[in-house]
Amino acid sequence: MAINNSTIEETSQVLYTVIEKFKDYIHKYIWVNRYNEVKRWEVENGIKNRKKKKISLPMIINPVTSINLNMLRVAVAIKR
Repeated sequence: MAINNSTIEETSQVLYTVIEKFKDYIHKYIWVNRYNEVKRWEVENGIKNRKKKKISLPMIINPVTSINLNMLRVAVAIKR
């Protein structure tokens, strides 16, 4: 079964659109709320930027980036 280039391009465009909409959803409904809650908690507890700079935090992998990379791997696997 031969797959033509337009089918591959359409599939890629659909996957790209789905990933972008998912990223927008995560940002709008999860990340912004989390940021606001953390910021409010920091203000209530007197935590300022200077205090945060003194603490070294462990590296955290961005879950949205991880999801994007996994989705790209799936897209590449589907192409093959």
